[in-house]
Amino acid sequence: MGPASEEHLYGINSVQAALRARRRALHMLWLKQGELSPRLRELEVLASSAGVPVKLAANEDLEMLCHSRNHQGAVLACGALPPMEVRALLDTTAPDGGWPLLVALDQVSDPRNLGAVVRSAKAFGARAVIVPRHQQAPASPAASSTSAGALEDFPLAEVANLARFLGEARKAGWWVAGAAADGGKGLDTVVPGQPLVLVLGNEAKGLRTLVEKNCDFLLTLHLPGGGSLNVSAAASVLLYGLRQRMVQSA
Repeated sequence: MGPASEEHLYGINSVQAALRARRRALHMLWLKQGELSPRLRELEVLASSAGVPVKLAANEDLEMLCHSRNHQGAVLACGALPPMEVRALLDTTAPDGGWPLLVALDQVSDPRNLGAVVRSAKAFGARAVIVPRHQQAPASPAASSTSAGALEDFPLAEVANLARFLGEARKAGWWVAGAAADGGKGLDTVVPGQPLVLVLGNEAKGLRTLVEKNCDFLLTLHLPGGGSLNVSAAASVLLYGLRQRMVQSA
């Protein structure tokens, strides 16, 4: 049995990303007993190069370790994911020629939504995801699994006070856009390339009042079929739309 703070990542993509990134403390890799597939063999090699012990275990033991049937034959005992430093992220320059774009989450509670947003943020070229330190879904194994491993090597930064951080971002030259179910502007109002923080709210309550007050404007997806999207789906659509605006303006 590992230390109380030990976590158990599961799923090939998450385990592979963690072994490569080495941001976590890596304790033990458990692989499913039997003939290893090529991908599990690759994990074994990665673990060996990182000095991580490898053990074999029955399928039911892996399920008990990670509390999931979706382990794909791999479970990594490891430490918690350390948050990244936030201040360097407020530099408005983009040395790679991309769009300075940050995604902030306001007390998103479901770790699967956190993981899905991180995956989309990475895919569409955002610089980082910012989350409040409290009342926020943790960077848990479930979040990592949903992110398909993106959480292991993509910048995730914590701030003590999200509203204050947004105020600091505005002073540093960033525009702050909050996602709202209705009453906001369309994506065509966003100036491509302008440093932007996209803020998405809690699944049930949306943006808190003080967080919304620190937004320069609100963005709303005008869906032809009506209804609304959950936070992770809305993040994907908004980030895709912003990326398209950047491409079309190039």
